[in-house]
Amino acid sequence: MSAAKPRLLDQVKGRMRARHLSPRTVQAYVGWILRYIRYHGTRHPGELGEAEVVAYLTYLASERRVSRSTQMQALSALMLLYRDVLAHLEGTTRLIALILYGAGLRLEECLTLRLKDLDFARREIRVRRGKGGKDRVTMLPEIARAGLEAHLERVRALHARDLSEGAG
Repeated sequence: MSAAKPRLLDQVKGRMRARHLSPRTVQAYVGWILRYIRYHGTRHPGELGEAEVVAYLTYLASERRVSRSTQMQALSALMLLYRDVLAHLEGTTRLIALILYGAGLRLEECLTLRLKDLDFARREIRVRRGKGGKDRVTMLPEIARAGLEAHLERVRALHARDLSEGAG
């Protein structure tokens, strides 16, 4: 007789305990994951993807007006859920999460980055018009470097195709 697969939140708690996270961190992360699930109408996170993660983080920042540290905690909880439990974040959403987490950017700052804001040689990201309308420089996380370079190649190819088809 085979054992039943543990429920999702039990899996999350198990992963967090295996990483020796504090009971308060476990409680906070489980809370964020539950709020994320409720925000999307109690759909299982396995059914949700990139768009839903971005929508939830945007909701927290724009409508709930949570602090940066609170948004980062929610992001960390979702990264643990998808990376360690569901291994589901990929593509652009994974890249966004890596930059948010690794460089300490706010969601809007990350989503408005431009090519001229990235300095691969110096491993820096220039954040323009950040909180308080101020510019700042932060590190470019090494873990996001390859993904960013691949993303930029895809965008360049798309731009070249658009130009060849007469789009501006």
